[in-house]
Amino acid sequence: MPKTLVAGDSWALDWTNPAWPDQPDRLVELVFGSGEVRLKAVGAAIVQIQTTWFFHFPANDTAPLKPALYQWYVVVTDGVPPDVARATPEVGKTIVIANPAGTAPIEPKSLLRLTLEAAKLTRFKLVSGETSTVQFQGHAYTLWDLQKLQDLIRELEHELEVEEAPTGRSRKLMYTRFRKI
Repeated sequence: MPKTLVAGDSWALDWTNPAWPDQPDRLVELVFGSGEVRLKAVGAAIVQIQTTWFFHFPANDTAPLKPALYQWYVVVTDGVPPDVARATPEVGKTIVIANPAGTAPIEPKSLLRLTLEAAKLTRFKLVSGETSTVQFQGHAYTLWDLQKLQDLIRELEHELEVEEAPTGRSRKLMYTRFRKI
């Protein structure tokens, strides 16, 4: 699945898995969800490649989607009721970005970048003395917990670096340091 999809576009996606070839009474669905929103398409097996399934989401179905991180699932159902077997062989996450034809403001920053900025603002409020306790992602931090907040910020910075790298890999070089014991 692509890393990002655009709301309001037609989505043509395929999924290949040799363990799930086309068979009679087999239904393969691709489901996107975020919060209470669900978007589903039934797969059609590609005739020449019996292990590849094609899914189409029309533009009018994707247009109302709000920009967010969406979970996706490939759901395979075999059999005829009442004897039905269901499996979810693959799951993942993708970011749906704003419909450019929509009226909602477009936020060019990723969810991860916004989270990192919020963590840094939380740290600033704590260090500046503006407040003695801050809340971030359901956790309370005090000045004594500053190291935990710093660790979280470093982790978010690393995840963001990986997310924004062109190849999906970190751009930092890692060096091994040996210490004599």
